[in-house]
Amino acid sequence: MTLHLWSWTFLLTSLLPLFSTAPSDSVPFVAWGTQSSTKLNALARTSKPFLSATQLFDKLLEGDSLCQFDAVIVADQPGLHATDLRVLPSTSYISSRLKSSASSLQIPNLPFDGSNALEDFKNTLSERCYSDRRELPLGKLVSFDSNAKHVIGVAMPSLGDTRTSLQRQIEMNDSAQRLSSWMDSISPVFQSYLVIYTASRPFTPESEDGSAFVVSGESDFAADPLNTTLPSGPLFARYQFLTPGLITALLVAFGLLVPILLLGIYSLASIQSPGIGRMEKGVGAEKKNQ
Repeated sequence: MTLHLWSWTFLLTSLLPLFSTAPSDSVPFVAWGTQSSTKLNALARTSKPFLSATQLFDKLLEGDSLCQFDAVIVADQPGLHATDLRVLPSTSYISSRLKSSASSLQIPNLPFDGSNALEDFKNTLSERCYSDRRELPLGKLVSFDSNAKHVIGVAMPSLGDTRTSLQRQIEMNDSAQRLSSWMDSISPVFQSYLVIYTASRPFTPESEDGSAFVVSGESDFAADPLNTTLPSGPLFARYQFLTPGLITALLVAFGLLVPILLLGIYSLASIQSPGIGRMEKGVGAEKKNQ
């Protein structure tokens, strides 16, 4: 019994790193299109979380469904966190577009694997759809050929140096307004377009001087006010309950504490009182003497 318990303990603790190892950094990912997209709708309904940004972009590139859009606009805001999107007012450009678009996709915490997945995605998409490839700073106006397809990368202001929650909120509101104005200027050129808003670099919790950005509430930006665009389905398909921390706690509890508790109970149960042995021996000796 003792050997069996310790064997299970060793097995579960050896598997602990496999379950608890997960990307420590993540970036939010939102996308919306002016026309219905089977690709976005399918990904929004999936119940299996994406393990990395590379996996998501590979899924987006499957087939040529994104080529249906005249323009794919990829807004990259380094240092973006899910909470930054969550605090946006419901009337902001990003929130209103996610609610009113024909197709949309929201992933609050997309694991960042350190790869150059976003840049690779833009290059691959432009080659596959024979699109004109552009990289522009936010707000720059250029002319676009309305008869061609386009993949446009938009460099948003980095949030890496914004240290306080209030500063980040002000910066986010300003970025959303500037993106709205820029989109209003170029959108008449395209009959249909897809906007992807994410970050090529994850949020860094602490700055060099030690001041930290305080993340208040849950990091799921879709909770309020953007929850109206969440995919329908079972509860576990819409929310991620088994986080790496919870999995680690469960494995420690069932892999270490429970076997130790059972071992203790078994050891206590195997202890025999010395008085009982002497009593049985004394009764047997009396019967023999008789």
